[in-house]
Amino acid sequence: MTTTKPEVKPEVKNWFGKQSFAMVPESVLFDKRLGGRHLKLLCMLIKHADKDGTCHPGLDCLAEEMGFFDKNDVPDKNLVTKLISHNPEKAPGPGLVELGYVKKLGWKMGRKTQTYQLVIPGLTADELNAPTNRKMSDAEFKAKTEAEKVEREEKAFKSAQERAERANQRNAERANRSDDENEVIEYQGEKYPYEEVAQARVDGDWGDIPRYVVERCGFKYDFN
Repeated sequence: MTTTKPEVKPEVKNWFGKQSFAMVPESVLFDKRLGGRHLKLLCMLIKHADKDGTCHPGLDCLAEEMGFFDKNDVPDKNLVTKLISHNPEKAPGPGLVELGYVKKLGWKMGRKTQTYQLVIPGLTADELNAPTNRKMSDAEFKAKTEAEKVEREEKAFKSAQERAERANQRNAERANRSDDENEVIEYQGEKYPYEEVAQARVDGDWGDIPRYVVERCGFKYDFN
């Protein structure tokens, strides 16, 4: 049994060589209302359009070019139809007509397919920043965002309070020590000035300072 090796096509390294391109308006790339399939379909319509933005590809043709097939491996015309124009009252997700990128011009004389006019909609900043894949409404999203902000502020305030309380506790412990303790601590015949112990804590190395002296000064022996 002989097997034939698949043909290996040479890699095209130069993007701007003999490749053909479809010009896409920059605003399309920033329109967050457009899903991936919307964007792909719009690019296909641009590919078929003439210099005036008019095109009339068949639904079968578009579905096959985009790789949209139903469970019977038939080009999914229904999906293309919904992506072009979809009634949001019947199901979520507007089409390119509702999003303002396509106008239906009907069936022109002598043609068996719908004619479309591509349009660049004048979008506001709010429209450009309104995602379509969010599961909650704008009001719910705003309430959730504000609640998370309040929670972060409360957590930060509580953390600041805890740090202030610990600092006050350390200062109170130092104030309750006698003057002799604040100056020099004696242990096993050795004298350890408080300033020396405090500096060792800043340096992160207790050196030869005994644990008893460190804890007597109000510090923890473990740096971790």
